[in-house]
Amino acid sequence: MFSRAPWNHLILLAVLCLLTALFPNTATAVPKTDVITLVNGDIITCEIKEMVRGKVRAKTDNMGTVSIEWDKITKVVSNYWFLVSMKDGSLVYGQMAESEEVGYLVVNFQERTTSLPMNEVVKIEPVRYDLWDRIDLSVAFGFNWNKGSQVLQSNFDANAKYKGKIYSYGIDVSAMVTDRGDGEITRRNDSKLFLGRELSGRFHATVEAGTFRNDELGIRFRMFGGGNLGYFLLRGSNLELRAITGASVNREWASVEADPSNNAEGRIGTEFTMFYYDTPKSDITVQADFYPNFTDSERYRFEGSISGRQEIIKDLFIKLEYYESKDSKPPASNTAKEDRGIILSIEWTK
Repeated sequence: MFSRAPWNHLILLAVLCLLTALFPNTATAVPKTDVITLVNGDIITCEIKEMVRGKVRAKTDNMGTVSIEWDKITKVVSNYWFLVSMKDGSLVYGQMAESEEVGYLVVNFQERTTSLPMNEVVKIEPVRYDLWDRIDLSVAFGFNWNKGSQVLQSNFDANAKYKGKIYSYGIDVSAMVTDRGDGEITRRNDSKLFLGRELSGRFHATVEAGTFRNDELGIRFRMFGGGNLGYFLLRGSNLELRAITGASVNREWASVEADPSNNAEGRIGTEFTMFYYDTPKSDITVQADFYPNFTDSERYRFEGSISGRQEIIKDLFIKLEYYESKDSKPPASNTAKEDRGIILSIEWTK
């Protein structure tokens, strides 16, 4: 019964991917009238899709979709409506007008004009773009084999996320199977559905529900649901640092014969990401989460990871990740309290 739960979410993910592939351009095409001026004086007429992580993604008639580094741009003009996020967390909404001063973004809304230093802008989102542009996808798959210990490990990760102007939602799925060569097979599965909302340029809230399994820690199955509040401490063109706090409830089944238990937990966490947008792209992410147990004061959990990606060809990455999990009082007393490992995989992203 319990081992099938992650595969149900895999089916849901496959359906979502199929739908987005079948209907990639449901919205009416936007005329390419946006104008970008580069530091060398070149002028590009295009349709601006977004600016995120230091790069503008723009669609042109003759060059297809191009990526332009934000610090190589001096002016942006558009008659369409955009939401601009600044480093200090403020949000500015309006149309982008011609600037008389190089290095400034002029945003007009009704009779109000705001001049923004371009080096303080961290994100630009158009109010209108098609369904395919609103969806982020990634799939990773890898194998690890140790000849000396005869240990074979396979892993799979996938996520799909729909980005609205304020709301976003999606699914994350991961599965790892370890065969130790002596007939013992252990599994580590995680699946999660989430709904997020941007509260401001710095604050965002998320509610989530999912399942979890970790044979190493004696957890045969866990169902959970809860909410989190995130705050960006830093948000620049090549790095992000955010703090996360939240609470959740779960129902847990141990790998040994025992009655299931109910738990209430808190969450205190942080996530740091540094990314480089020059081709080939690369990024490093460090995440750490501490979960105090409100039901059992002697129990706490820790989840941490360090991962790095390097682009091999366009949108295809090689990824190396170290993860560590700790449970001070696992539900099965005869199991380990810690689980750690290294994962090498190939990842495709959209």
